[in-house]
Amino acid sequence: MAEKLTQAGLNVWFDEMELPTGENWAKAIGKALDKSNAMVVLLSPNASKSGWINRDLEYAISTPRFRGRLLPVMVKPTRDDEVPWILRELGIIKAGDPDLASRQVVRALKGERGSSKR
Repeated sequence: MAEKLTQAGLNVWFDEMELPTGENWAKAIGKALDKSNAMVVLLSPNASKSGWINRDLEYAISTPRFRGRLLPVMVKPTRDDEVPWILRELGIIKAGDPDLASRQVVRALKGERGSSKR
């Protein structure tokens, strides 16, 4: 997903790419969120249980600049009751086809009309 978004001209940050060993993760993630204009949440059963992701979601939900720019993408089948309710309400992009899911995210982030999140 990060590669496809970067190829589309979007600036992408994600922790596995940007956080060296020994880095203060909470501080680095907080700085990245402060600089971000959107958040793409990759959903899986493990991600749904992550305290880090839940904290990031709370930040995005309470920050006006993320309004309309919080995009959940289902990358592994996850039961509805494992997905935070707010993400279900926003509409989840299904990533059965990673290229299609990436295009949907790009359209939504670039504000193109006619894009569908479902």
